[in-house]
Amino acid sequence: FLDKPAAVERVLAARPRFVILVFTAPAGGGALSAWSPIERRLWASPDFRAAYSRPRPHGGLPPLQGAAAFLGALAVFDHAYVKPYLLAVFERQPD
Repeated sequence: FLDKPAAVERVLAARPRFVILVFTAPAGGGALSAWSPIERRLWASPDFRAAYSRPRPHGGLPPLQGAAAFLGALAVFDHAYVKPYLLAVFERQPD
């Protein structure tokens, strides 16, 4: 259920105001990666990035604020379920 081929196109066509992507990182730090196949395809989409992601300088910020700035998300929240997840909230930018 987390790998629907047309899901990315449907999400982008619907133009929701907010999109939440789940990211994971290796224990002890390391590169963030989108959790599910759908989220990986959304995150890799140039159309998604153009409409939703606004990266900002992130040096010196607390970890969650730094992750939000790095990803270009509005906010990032910790969600510990089985393993640590980060919920990144992206807001659609005005056209």
